[in-house]
Amino acid sequence: MFEASYYFDIYKNTGGDVVIETKKDNIDTYAIRLKDIIENIRFRTGEDKVTLIAHSMGGLVARRYIQVF
Repeated sequence: MFEASYYFDIYKNTGGDVVIETKKDNIDTYAIRLKDIIENIRFRTGEDKVTLIAHSMGGLVARRYIQVF
């Protein structure tokens, strides 16, 4: 089981990773981040499919992800 959030951006820096919370982006940006999360999970597990469990805004982001990708 993995728990992830599309609200965070991670930037590489010479001093290490910098994590920034961004809750002001649009739903398309969140869908792209969700795509990255899903691809990472598929890579780590070796599975072809993942199961998304979402609530409220997460449901909207998941629906947009399905529409776009």
